[in-house]
Amino acid sequence: MKFLFEFKSVWERKGGLELIRIQKVKFIMSMLPPGGGRNSVDPRFLSHVNCAVIHDPTEETRISIY
Repeated sequence: MKFLFEFKSVWERKGGLELIRIQKVKFIMSMLPPGGGRNSVDPRFLSHVNCAVIHDPTEETRISIY
């Protein structure tokens, strides 16, 4: 993923290792905290994306919304 974000391309692994350019693509990602089979994300990769943290709403907030 880091290579894709930096160079906007990927290598075709089958055949002659052809370079494939990726254009006009937007990524939306989500992740949970590490643990339970989930790995931590490399900080060098996170430097390429904007991160937003959203906490679970409290019970009071959920009642007022719904």
